[in-house]
Amino acid sequence: MRTLKLYTSQKWLPPDKKWVILLYPFWGEVPLAPNDPDTGRFEEYLAKGKQSIELINQLENCDVAVLPFEYATDQESINYANKAATEALAANKKLLVFYNSDFTSAINLPSSIILRTSFFKSSKKNNEYAFPGWSVDFIKKYAKGAFSHLPKAPRPEISYCGYIDSLTQTRLSIFSKIKNTFKGKEKDIYKIGQVLRGKSVRALAADERIKTDFIIRNGFWAEGMEDKNKAKKEYAENMLRCPYALVVRGAGNFSYRLYEVLSCGRIPVFINTDCVLPYEELIDWKKHVVLVEEKEVGKLNDKIVAFHQRISEKDFINLQFQNRKLYEEWISPLGFFNHLYQLPIKN
Repeated sequence: MRTLKLYTSQKWLPPDKKWVILLYPFWGEVPLAPNDPDTGRFEEYLAKGKQSIELINQLENCDVAVLPFEYATDQESINYANKAATEALAANKKLLVFYNSDFTSAINLPSSIILRTSFFKSSKKNNEYAFPGWSVDFIKKYAKGAFSHLPKAPRPEISYCGYIDSLTQTRLSIFSKIKNTFKGKEKDIYKIGQVLRGKSVRALAADERIKTDFIIRNGFWAEGMEDKNKAKKEYAENMLRCPYALVVRGAGNFSYRLYEVLSCGRIPVFINTDCVLPYEELIDWKKHVVLVEEKEVGKLNDKIVAFHQRISEKDFINLQFQNRKLYEEWISPLGFFNHLYQLPIKN
């Protein structure tokens, strides 16, 4: 396994900021609340991260420099980021920057590699790459570490647990909301995903060709449920029960759910809203998802049914194993960082 040599500096870290996940094996994990459902999500990376990543003390000898905190748009963060970028540039090194945000703001730092959650493929810059959002590994936490596939049933079976716009809107009001919401890609980003989810859920629930297993929440992160561990368990078990899972963007133009579905070894029905996916230069994502372009949402049901009829029992089972393998080897924290060297990070 190739080792990537990193350099960073405590001088580049603002006093009130925590360090990025990449540095956890060296500086320690930033702890979650003890009762947080995602406690333990970086255990494997903490234990094995140093096998593929080395933190060195000389900027001039590293493969890439790292901004030690998640980029933010406040002036102090920008000042610290500019200082780090300037020093890296002077040493002829690129600066690796993480931006975990729902917003698609441009990041203008010289000689930088930007790993970010939310942006658009149509306006992607050459130095921007997708960064996954991580929950705990669902197989390890909710299936006792034992992955098992689901058989192919006569009808496609699809799960969804979460909030949507409304289950009772008329077609006219839905059309009006979509029209208003999509006037601009940054306009009211907290409604875009809700509208697409609602439209998709209603269409699937009304189609007798498809078996649905839907749990509709009152709001974001199971609003109204005080026990978040119970909410997360219900969410994970819902996903594990069905071979297909509906995946639509949230407020940002990305979806934690996509990576959670892969951790379950299930098949994402992925509504593509001009998204950029992790390592898409190296992974053929069309082989792992039922891909439905945003403009084709009206044909969502037909696409799922056609895919299900076309795929053989053997390939159906194999796809579940391949998706679990994809998660383990490329998308999990350890898997993702093990492949970091494959990005064009050297000058």
